[in-house]
Amino acid sequence: MGTLKTICVDAKKNDIGVHPYINYVYGFAQSRQDKLINILTFSELERIERVQLPSERLENTRKWMIIGFWLGQRVSDLLTLTKLDIRSAPNGGVYVDIVQRKTKKKLPLVS
Repeated sequence: MGTLKTICVDAKKNDIGVHPYINYVYGFAQSRQDKLINILTFSELERIERVQLPSERLENTRKWMIIGFWLGQRVSDLLTLTKLDIRSAPNGGVYVDIVQRKTKKKLPLVS
């Protein structure tokens, strides 16, 4: 509805006729107090790591979920990763080089 109202308001500004009812359409906003943030605890992550899965597809899904948990990145950023984005860190860990699609920020993440 918000997009529709935006289009109608823009049309009205450009002298394109719109129904007067558009003045009574209000956007839909969710208050910050209503938002729920779901998190995983470390014990829940361990349970996910141990659960027996019936297919390779679900095993692959689990791997991406765990990688996403540890890197804290959006799925759209994770699915663009290749082997070339992973390199050794001096501390024995790894760097994961990510360019975030939404913000265009280049992030080296240490794991």
